[in-house]
Amino acid sequence: MKKIIFILPYFGKFNNYFSLFLKSCEYNKDIDWLIITDDHTQYDYPNNVIVKYIEFDELKSLIDNKFGFKTTINRPHKLCDFKPAYGYIFEEYISEYDFWGHCDCDVIFGDIRKFITNELLDKYDKLFCLGHCTLYKNTEEINKVFMNDYKGEKLYKKAYSSDDSFAFDEEYLPDNVNRIFKEYGYRVLEDDYSANVSILHSDFRLVRFDQQTRNYITEKKNRNVFVFNKGTIKRYQKKFHELIITDYMYIHLQR
Repeated sequence: MKKIIFILPYFGKFNNYFSLFLKSCEYNKDIDWLIITDDHTQYDYPNNVIVKYIEFDELKSLIDNKFGFKTTINRPHKLCDFKPAYGYIFEEYISEYDFWGHCDCDVIFGDIRKFITNELLDKYDKLFCLGHCTLYKNTEEINKVFMNDYKGEKLYKKAYSSDDSFAFDEEYLPDNVNRIFKEYGYRVLEDDYSANVSILHSDFRLVRFDQQTRNYITEKKNRNVFVFNKGTIKRYQKKFHELIITDYMYIHLQR
């Protein structure tokens, strides 16, 4: 079985359901997480979650030293643009893994291995194109793809030298790391196995990224409930007289 680790730098106070995030990690016993944070709150961290305590300014210095130029990270949220570079920035922590990824902590995971099979890992260099969860093959070549030229420029230098948010980590704006991977012929899985909750509605309707139109599509109002149970995320929908049950790799409770 291929070894996977997710890298999650987070600065400030974790959200009020962070313990549920950790519980969902615990059920995925054969996957590891590396959390880099300045929040010293005593959580019940499971054995597969490694915690490294570091101050935000220390991390900024580490990143500058890796790139050899002055980056602009004036607020923790700017780290989103750096997600594709985590395999390069934190390479000393991931040498024993076949794949590394980044994820957010406003998610609750289901059974990850049910969706990310060894067959998929054999087939793709990069899995998924959304910032809340993405996986990369852990090789020196793949970990530096984000540095490749795209449309005649180094997008990462542009993104990392500005305080603006570039959404470099996901398929949202036209210039992003996903386009670089595809431009150079790397194998990218663009399917979405997440329950991505709309921020504009209170009834847990989902948003999905449409590969054809390159737009986000929000579903219509429906009667549904999501359940986390013993390491699974299931959605129960009532349509007319039928109960429809759907499994998801994780639910993204954004905002």
